[in-house]
Amino acid sequence: MAETAQRIREGSKGEVMLFQTMFSPFKAADSAFGDALVMAHARENPRAVLEGVSALAEGLAEWAAAYLELGLDGIYYSAQFGEVGRFERTQWETLVKPSDLLVLERVKAQVGRSILHICGEPEYDFRTHLDWFADYPGDLFNWSVKDNSFSLEQGRELFRRPVLGGMNNKGNLISGAPEEIASEAQGILRSFGQKGFMLGADCTVQGRIDVERIRLAVEAAHAYRG
Repeated sequence: MAETAQRIREGSKGEVMLFQTMFSPFKAADSAFGDALVMAHARENPRAVLEGVSALAEGLAEWAAAYLELGLDGIYYSAQFGEVGRFERTQWETLVKPSDLLVLERVKAQVGRSILHICGEPEYDFRTHLDWFADYPGDLFNWSVKDNSFSLEQGRELFRRPVLGGMNNKGNLISGAPEEIASEAQGILRSFGQKGFMLGADCTVQGRIDVERIRLAVEAAHAYRG
């Protein structure tokens, strides 16, 4: 991963900002042991889960620090486990939030930037408590507009910081005609404006990522003269 990051940095000749995707400590535990087991242990022995997730957070914070030392600009942090129906807020604040903050604050302390992606899981219809993350450190906030029925305008008001997204990650980017991709991209810019905003997808582009389709959206954004 370090070699790949360095190659991208060299190949782009400093013309782009470079962020490393990182998943939250709770998601790391989920990937290793499965969602059912993690949630069962969170109910039965939350103190032990907190200790384990805290250890994972320390490791992820070290990874983040190493990426910054390589010359990356920051991390794209996927904050999960705030889905509607998963935890009560007090449980989430005790179990989930501290490990997220450990990683994000460590990045901030090293003068790195954080793009905070507030992500949901299919088991919870991709819906998440966006307001729970309003005080997280982050320079740019991203969430699924369509799945949460929470507009870019509402997000900018909630987070009080620049926002990223707007394009349906399951729509034109994977199946639309070139003119549909361009129309969607420029329509978002026309309705939302360009101040405090970066055009992007709601979440990971589904299926096989076609770089040319993404290029069309980028070129449409560059060509926009609103």
